[in-house]
Amino acid sequence: MSYSAAPSLAFRAVFEQSRACGLVPIPIEVLPGEDGKLKVHVVFTNAAETLHALKCAASLCASLPAAITLLLPLTVPYPLPLEESPVALDFICRRISELVGAVGATSGFTAYVYLCRNPIETVLKVLGAHALVMIGLRHRWSLGKSRRMARILRQNGHEVVLAFYG
Repeated sequence: MSYSAAPSLAFRAVFEQSRACGLVPIPIEVLPGEDGKLKVHVVFTNAAETLHALKCAASLCASLPAAITLLLPLTVPYPLPLEESPVALDFICRRISELVGAVGATSGFTAYVYLCRNPIETVLKVLGAHALVMIGLRHRWSLGKSRRMARILRQNGHEVVLAFYG
């Protein structure tokens, strides 16, 4: 499977006083690194798993010069044009605000939303080499999309930390 050409649109969440107040379109490319800072990428899978992963990332980064980046790939079904989000972007902003508010940290926190056809391809496209990725995962035996994403990210050379809960 080729992960080179993932058609998608990218947005960055803009925060104002610990609330995401809007999404600004950006060119999709590898996420810029911050000088001298560890960057922990949290991939949105579902609200509960992502909230747990964000809390674990925040506790990991509390005493380190680190930044947390939330990657929210939003699948656009093929009948819709890629520019047409299946979910209102205002709702996505509120969801990001709720997640960040529940964690309680906005400094060093960045969120990106990607409208895409294939979430795994998009995440692989925007991550730099050997990125540190955290994925929340509920304790269960089933093989869900979170486990699949973690496996594929590891196969592509990324360091994946699974934050188990429940």
